Amino acid sequence: MSQTTPRAAANPASVPSDVRAWRNAIFVIFAACGVSAASMAARIPTISLALGLSTAQVGLLLFGIAVGSITGLLAAGHVVAVFGSKRTIVVVFVLAAVGLIAAAFGVAVVRSFALSFAGLVVFGLSFAVCDVAMNISGAANERALGRSIMPVYHGFFSLGTIIGAGLGTLAEALHVPLQLHITVLAIAI
Repeated sequence: MSQTTPRAAANPASVPSDVRAWRNAIFVIFAACGVSAASMAARIPTISLALGLSTAQVGLLLFGIAVGSITGLLAAGHVVAVFGSKRTIVVVFVLAAVGLIAAAFGVAVVRSFALSFAGLVVFGLSFAVCDVAMNISGAANERALGRSIMPVYHGFFSLGTIIGAGLGTLAEALHVPLQLHITVLAIAI
């Protein structure tokens, strides 16, 4: 079974530079999402100790991400339809950074389960909306490129999780304060 491929797929050099730049930006977005998710997950031992949480309480704290994610997934289609993928991604990246910082400060500085939970809800919501927006943008970019590239985008997310887990593990090993690690990460994102 053959597929009709656009001219751009036959000659990658003929792909306009703005389409290639768009593709590269999507690579970065997918990787940054992976880094942010895995960095916080790698710090769960510190979070648990700082708040004096049992295993069940850690699960409850992380449930904040799920609450935010479900809410974000329910709203994402409408948000992207109204604001477009690019604007949505920019805004939710900022909100995700705010959520991560709030969660880290809730754990390490204020020692507040409620603030940490709220920060993780904001992070989960932002992450879910970004996930939908970046996949919509990736699918549109795939059409503009004239070839399948979505698996590579998702590969960049996986690469980001490896980097994030590595950074989180290194921060744990070096006893880098959680709020410093996550704030630097959030600013970088």
